Amino acid sequence: MDRTRLGIILNRAVLVAAAAMALAGCDYWPPALQAQIEQLRNEVKQAMTDRATLEEQLNTATKINHELQAKADELTRSNQALTARMATLDQALTAERQKMARMIEAAKKGAPTAGIKAKASPKSGTKAAAKKKPTKVKAARTSVAGSGKTHQSTPGAR
Repeated sequence: MDRTRLGIILNRAVLVAAAAMALAGCDYWPPALQAQIEQLRNEVKQAMTDRATLEEQLNTATKINHELQAKADELTRSNQALTARMATLDQALTAERQKMARMIEAAKKGAPTAGIKAKASPKSGTKAAAKKKPTKVKAARTSVAGSGKTHQSTPGAR
């Protein structure tokens, strides 16, 4: 029985030693494995740096995209407003051309412009006043005594 007892004690000692080694970990790493682990660590660090850079670029691109989209929307609204204004002005121009054509036709026929009222603008009023001929002042004719010649003079000018 001493042999079996000795075997049991040895088995227990081996188990305790194996458990101690398993809990403590193995501090020996082969150099090739250490180099491979270090290379993988460096690749992970590089990948994390690249990821951070790409995320920053994505955020910047997203911000620029939003700004450009807002500007495009603003320009679209402005374009629509200008298109509407252009259509309104085009309609007004067409109406004025039609009025002018009717006025020319009426003037050619010699008939008064029926139903067409000309708008008096400040510019046309001043031009009409400027185009009026000044009233002529009748010159007084006087004869020079004894010469038989008549002389014209304007009142107020001496």
